[in-house]
Amino acid sequence: MNFKEQADQDIRNVFHNSGEFAEVIEFYLDDTPIEAKVVLDYGEYNDRKKAGSDNAEGLFNVDLIMYISLESLEKTPRKGQELEINNEIYTIGKVKSEMGELILYLERLME
Repeated sequence: MNFKEQADQDIRNVFHNSGEFAEVIEFYLDDTPIEAKVVLDYGEYNDRKKAGSDNAEGLFNVDLIMYISLESLEKTPRKGQELEINNEIYTIGKVKSEMGELILYLERLME
């Protein structure tokens, strides 16, 4: 077994294992329900004071990173698509693909 095969096996058997790091959730992408093993990494609530923003008071940017196996989705999501998790709608800010895994950087504003 070469390094890439070993890394793929480790990602599948450890990182995306619901007994270790992952959790099985249902979410919606383009109004299509998807049930998959994912790892969710919630960022901090950031006061919305980014360059070029409207700096509206009372709004906070919530960041969430979703790690999901590429084989769990029919196609790769794209930046700007909306994804709903637990009745909260996020916008995909960035998509990365690494070793058979998708990393989705999700954002939403809240009061």
